[in-house]
Amino acid sequence: MNPLLTFGIFIANTLALAIALSVVILALSQHPGDAAGHAVTQFLAVVVFYNLTVILSMAAMLFNLPTIVIRITVNLTFLGFSLCVISAFSLIVSLAGMMKQALQVIARAGVVMLVLMQWPVWTGKLFLNDNLYQLMIHYAPAGIVGVIAALAYIGLALAAAIAYRRRIEPSIIIGIMLLLCGQILALVSPVMREIGVASIASVAASIILGYRLARMQLFNPLLMHTAQLAALRDVSHTMIGTQDLQTVLKSIAQQARHILNSEVALILVRGNDFEQEKTLVVGAQDGGTADLEGQHITVGDNLSGRVFTLKQSIRLQNYAAWEGNAFNKPNFPLYATMSVPLLYDDQVVGVINVSSLKSGRQFAERDQAMLEMLAPQAAVAIVNAQLRQRIVALQQKPTT
Repeated sequence: MNPLLTFGIFIANTLALAIALSVVILALSQHPGDAAGHAVTQFLAVVVFYNLTVILSMAAMLFNLPTIVIRITVNLTFLGFSLCVISAFSLIVSLAGMMKQALQVIARAGVVMLVLMQWPVWTGKLFLNDNLYQLMIHYAPAGIVGVIAALAYIGLALAAAIAYRRRIEPSIIIGIMLLLCGQILALVSPVMREIGVASIASVAASIILGYRLARMQLFNPLLMHTAQLAALRDVSHTMIGTQDLQTVLKSIAQQARHILNSEVALILVRGNDFEQEKTLVVGAQDGGTADLEGQHITVGDNLSGRVFTLKQSIRLQNYAAWEGNAFNKPNFPLYATMSVPLLYDDQVVGVINVSSLKSGRQFAERDQAMLEMLAPQAAVAIVNAQLRQRIVALQQKPTT
């Protein structure tokens, strides 16, 4: 390989490694806010390993280290390359919410095949020519089997990414597709392998995925506290600035949705006939494609009813698949959902529900803590608005 090209790839991978590694360390220390964050973090860790192996391989060639050292670093690069292929497939499956048994078996089969391929890798049986400078030209039979398997997993990952593109963050799809396209070129073209196209693609993928992860909502505790304080401030202003109950409910729904970066938030309150019918009413809604405002929910085994009865918060990974699903609307699928009671003087005056309309999101303990911090202020605001409405109604009532 040309020394200048080798040096360029070395520098590019070093920069990508620094970016990706810093994001991974930050993620592991502060924990991303949802399942997508965890999945991207794990994939980015694999890309970091691949970048590191490429750097070691390039350094060994640049400094003309002993043949055995170069061979070891090249073999480690093969390992990192293979891990990226399998991890890309697993990441797409996870983000698309396709964690079916058959797909899990396929992902695990890839790991088993990778382990079995270590023997031909470390005994020099992947390529026909044993010359290090011609090492990546012609495949041996074991190498052909490995290439076919890698292309199969890449094809599955690309097909899943295209089929479920609406469920996955576009920037994540772009980053993964860049990496996979670079790997395809490296597998089928000796020239592309020699110039390190897969490594260059991993640099672009590292930057895109690292930026996406760093921008994730609730990733940084400082952002979380800022959003929380802003929501509490806005609800406090609503408490003293309006006498309209509907305005109060709408403001609470907006703030609950904002601080958790969710697609929809609902506020349920007691209906006028609560004592006779035991029903909750969707008093306000923010976000979503279907209008649920005004819908009556009978207190029972449904999520809001359980929260109302138990006076405890509940988190669900997939509300649409839950047996207590009360909203049967095909164009309004609720996935990750969290419900928190609004308590005033140990009495439940309402329930806050926040939900994601995309699979892959999971509400964590910090999300629940944020919503539970908002709940007391919301309960006071609702009770005050209700009292004000009663006072106005009494004042307007004609005297006899």
